[in-house]
Amino acid sequence: SIGTVRFIILDLQSESKNSNKNFAGSIYSAQQEEWLYAELENSDNYDFVVLVSSRTWTGPASRGDNEWAGFADDRAKLSKWIASTVAAGKQNLFVISSD
Repeated sequence: SIGTVRFIILDLQSESKNSNKNFAGSIYSAQQEEWLYAELENSDNYDFVVLVSSRTWTGPASRGDNEWAGFADDRAKLSKWIASTVAAGKQNLFVISSD
């Protein structure tokens, strides 16, 4: 954190398991997912929360893709979590994503 701004930086390389036709994939481990959701749940404690992703967020679902699009289940679940926590509160989340 810097002052009242919380930075959340994701590790989406070392723990991800790519999707294929038989496996939806996992962009992060269960431990990192739990940590991320806890961080987002506490977003009301900060003026702003900046979520930094090393993979691009946008794009149609596409199994095998190395971006969030290749992990459509994880992206949908996180989107719903954000809508029910951060968006229901202060709406103070900024997402920066790139590769």
